[in-house]
Amino acid sequence: MWLALEKRARQCGVPGRLHFADHWLSESEYRDHLVAANVGMQLGSHFLGGLSGALLDCVASGLPTVANEGLAASVETPPYVVRIPDRPDPVALADGMDLLLRRKPDSQEIITHWRHFVSEHSFEAYVRQLVGNLFLESARRLIA
Repeated sequence: MWLALEKRARQCGVPGRLHFADHWLSESEYRDHLVAANVGMQLGSHFLGGLSGALLDCVASGLPTVANEGLAASVETPPYVVRIPDRPDPVALADGMDLLLRRKPDSQEIITHWRHFVSEHSFEAYVRQLVGNLFLESARRLIA
């Protein structure tokens, strides 16, 4: 698949713009890549409730990213993540990247969506949800 992506990059006139790591990155290298990247890409499944730490890192850093639908849905990604089919072909991946590169989301727009995502997925929000659900369950038991 990577060869097809590289071929598509050449066709689009952007050879050498896709970078694939062939080794484990240190934490500082990983952060450097997130900061330097124009767009990210994360593909995978979310079977059994699993999440993608890499996709969460992209979202948390405000990096416009292409992700497959199921993975993006499991993380409830903000609008700066372009969703593609769960079984994407190389053209769908390249088109998603091309869309992000051409759209060049305004940094203020990303910050607004990022702030909303962070507040909705904070520990405080999760605690409110948990307490609310526990209260509802207790209330249901009292009524029943």
